[in-house]
Amino acid sequence: MDVWIETTAGTLVKASATTHITMRQNDKTSSWDVSVSASAAPAPFATGLADKEAARSVRNTLALSMSTASSAEAPQVVVYDDEDLSVNSYTLAA
Repeated sequence: MDVWIETTAGTLVKASATTHITMRQNDKTSSWDVSVSASAAPAPFATGLADKEAARSVRNTLALSMSTASSAEAPQVVVYDDEDLSVNSYTLAA
């Protein structure tokens, strides 16, 4: 089934088109960001993460969520919740 990733800008990126999930330290703030990219420029998925370990955890959870959600019965969307610092998958509502 289709899996979609919601970026910080509210854009949906089709998971099957995603070629990279990256984590980088922000030079201005020293926090960490996780981004996804397909054919366009990287799109932020989670930003302002405290350290490299937090970024790695989000990146790995995103990758695992994409894999798990692909076998769901209905289309899924994977989102990052910056309030509780979690990655979650939901059934995509019409």
